[in-house]
Amino acid sequence: MSTLYLLTNMFPYGDVEPYLENEIKYYDKFEKVYIFALQIHKEQFAKKREVGSNITVIPVPKASNWIYILNVFPALTDKNLYRELRRLIVSGKFSKENLIKMLVYFSRSHYETRMINQMMKGNI
Repeated sequence: MSTLYLLTNMFPYGDVEPYLENEIKYYDKFEKVYIFALQIHKEQFAKKREVGSNITVIPVPKASNWIYILNVFPALTDKNLYRELRRLIVSGKFSKENLIKMLVYFSRSHYETRMINQMMKGNI
């Protein structure tokens, strides 16, 4: 029994990631495919591309900015945050802008990881 777990930015919603449409024909080699579509905005739910019968799409809706701000706090306990911060400093690429981008990325990843784990416990 083979299962594929695929994290996408939005696919199969909206028009992004068109290359994944070309790859769908290969997903039938798996018994089950789970696509976690991240950052889905309300208006994108209206446009969903067709997927195979062995594919389950699990949308992870975009949260409010307040949710992402609150998720900065758990991100501050992530050792990977400090590894990346060190890498930025050593490479000479540390800046206020890069620090903000990094905090946004870690906050988003902590939120989405938690949501995916909850969905997997309930559905998969």
